[in-house]
Amino acid sequence: MKKGFTLVELLATVVILAIIAIIATPIINNVIETSKESANQRSIEGYANAVRNEYYNQQTGGGIPVIDAEFLANVDTQGNEITCDSVLYSDDYQVVLYNCTIADEIDKKYCYADGKHYACDDSEFLNMLNNIGYQPPNFIETLLTQYSPDNTVGLVQDENNPNIYYYTGTNEEVNNNYLWYGGHHWRVLEIDTDADTLL
Repeated sequence: MKKGFTLVELLATVVILAIIAIIATPIINNVIETSKESANQRSIEGYANAVRNEYYNQQTGGGIPVIDAEFLANVDTQGNEITCDSVLYSDDYQVVLYNCTIADEIDKKYCYADGKHYACDDSEFLNMLNNIGYQPPNFIETLLTQYSPDNTVGLVQDENNPNIYYYTGTNEEVNNNYLWYGGHHWRVLEIDTDADTLL
């Protein structure tokens, strides 16, 4: 006659497995997040190298050149699109990346300079920007990079007032009129460059 497991033994096994899962889950999640962060940092470094190569190709010279916007919009690293509020090249600090986002991870910003990763509010990094005479763009300047005279949807300029810019189009056509501030997304409907305000 075969002897099976008793109910108590099965319950004890389930409890033990549950305890192991409770202990192991945070560890596994931490390993996944650490690996993801490491991959993101490698992507930023690869992006910085691409910018450095582009700068050498352009050889614009003088001051702190901003790399060509069309180039920046089309550089992908490991299949992930990287966009930055500002990408600079200085003779002192090599590539300087400010407020970079990888793919759709809009809640995480990366800053990078001189081969080193920084928190974007790190005092050392901000002092570095100040020392090379660079002021990060404000929200309006960042949003205005979406404007082109050829735009028919998205951010367009008012025909009667050149200081006014507004968003037009369907939700599908206009999906980038927002900024991240204070831990929230704020939708922007109109920009007044004369008053320096968002309406």
